[in-house]
Amino acid sequence: SMIPAAVLSPKEGDRVLDMCAAPGSKTTQMAEMMKNKGTIDAWDLYPHKISLIKNNAKKLGISIIHAGARDSGKPFPALFGRYDKVLLDAPCSGLGVLSHKPEIRWHRKEEDLNEFPPLQEKLASYVKEGGLLVYSTCTLNPAENEDRVRQFLKEHQKFTPLEFSLGDQKKSADGMMTILPYELHSDGFFIAKLLKK
Repeated sequence: SMIPAAVLSPKEGDRVLDMCAAPGSKTTQMAEMMKNKGTIDAWDLYPHKISLIKNNAKKLGISIIHAGARDSGKPFPALFGRYDKVLLDAPCSGLGVLSHKPEIRWHRKEEDLNEFPPLQEKLASYVKEGGLLVYSTCTLNPAENEDRVRQFLKEHQKFTPLEFSLGDQKKSADGMMTILPYELHSDGFFIAKLLKK
């Protein structure tokens, strides 16, 4: 789960948006990568989770995180075009984390896999021209991953995939990577890296 922030690779002075941030582990990871210089807006839908982000930042002495309850599904035009880098670790079916959340297998049905929201116009809108969007999930379902990103790219032609690698362990294809649990002895994960031209 640390890989999406590493792929986004925020730098000192960047303005970053973490759209589904709670409990804040990726948010604080990015702040440390930025050496606590710049700005990170950290959103989560549930107000009671915002304190988790704030507490994590306080424990680590991080001051650049601005956490607030906001529904990422609703556009906020005042912030369109304002961010150098945007991370969306999206709500998903969670099929990549069955090894330590086995109860998921008893609660998911095939029809549930269609309920997760698509990458939408608002995500494209927050990213500056020349900025990056990283989309990640903890599922292995192509309908939530590759299919969704390909549809997004068709609808948003200012975006282009960027290749990336995890050292010499694994390389992306068309700016997308699915990590199967046995490959890196990890959870199953999906990451896409997109540049706004």
